[in-house]
Amino acid sequence: LEDLDEVIKLDREALMLQSAPNLNRALVLEDLAYELGLRFRQTGRLSNLDEAVAVGHEALILQPKPNANRARLLTTLGVYLSKRFDSTSQKTDLDDSIVLFRGALNLYPGSSNRERLSQAIESLTTRYNHFGATEDLEELDRLWKE
Repeated sequence: LEDLDEVIKLDREALMLQSAPNLNRALVLEDLAYELGLRFRQTGRLSNLDEAVAVGHEALILQPKPNANRARLLTTLGVYLSKRFDSTSQKTDLDDSIVLFRGALNLYPGSSNRERLSQAIESLTTRYNHFGATEDLEELDRLWKE
């Protein structure tokens, strides 16, 4: 955990040197979001996950469309939001995670998207189980056929 804390500190310092919006800043933000998500998994502190989501959203704004980093970041943010839903039961987090997974799937449709497809299916299933929206069942049926 000490090493991870040091990496997070260094990324924060790098961000202070990259104040202008650019791709380098986006990459540092993406790394920081990943590291904060990792720290959440190790500590269970929701504040780390909240910050990972905020930093990841900032990185997403700076990412050009489309590119592989953007698809990966959409997926990572979707995972973080679905994890936050697990902790807080805030429906907006689950809804937003599904939107992000859809965005990642749309960037790279096809069989190379198994992980993203699986995560979208998991979030849709969770939303259906909690809130019972029939449109989720219809989308699940369509995704299972892919």
